Amino acid sequence: MLTSRLRAAATQTTVVTTTTTTTTAFPPIMMKAPQHMKDLDPKMYPLASSPTPQSIKKLFFDLEGKPTMFQEADDTLEALEKVHTTPTRHTIVQEL
Repeated sequence: MLTSRLRAAATQTTVVTTTTTTTTAFPPIMMKAPQHMKDLDPKMYPLASSPTPQSIKKLFFDLEGKPTMFQEADDTLEALEKVHTTPTRHTIVQEL
């Protein structure tokens, strides 16, 4: 009697998942005071005369390790006049 042995090939699959986290530190943001609307070219700044969307009127971020908030003024024309008449030329950012 003739016998034969069958050998099946065995395959083992190993899945390795690697997670890499990269943290990037950016330098502090310096914001110059805004210009008067009359000085802006509407072709270059087409959204300058559009109202700011409500979702971005108040921004929260971290400034040198401190939680900070930037909020657009309710009366922007009045706020612009105050900015242009103060000695400093940078927008003041409130720390929380």
